Amino acid sequence: MGVSLGFGASFFGLNLIPEEPLLAFIDYLGMWLMGIGYGLISSVATELIPKINIVLDFFGKFLYLTSGVIFPVANLPEPYRSWILINPLLHGVEGARGYFSPYYHPVPGLELSYLYLCAIIIIFFGLALHRRFEQAMKTK
Repeated sequence: MGVSLGFGASFFGLNLIPEEPLLAFIDYLGMWLMGIGYGLISSVATELIPKINIVLDFFGKFLYLTSGVIFPVANLPEPYRSWILINPLLHGVEGARGYFSPYYHPVPGLELSYLYLCAIIIIFFGLALHRRFEQAMKTK
């Protein structure tokens, strides 16, 4: 699907190669690591708590809406922008936009290190949950 969209965009003259490909790759790697951590935590939670899917769906939608995928964060007024910067995925999405277009000015306060710090913490917590509840998940 992505390849066909890429060919279609290049047919219309759009350049899909980032201006800074290494930084874009590092940015996408951080968001991928966040997904791995979220998957580790949710896999333990869904095995041990029967109705947790409702909470995980709500939390996933909340992360998606506050990650800046649908709207650029620069359009938000300042009191709300500082609150939404707590979402580490926002740092990844806004950074990726900046790496693809030299004319895009990301919101001040974005840190790629914050994305990686949160990813490491979430992966560690997910692995600790897997280790702690290993026997409970095997017997269930």
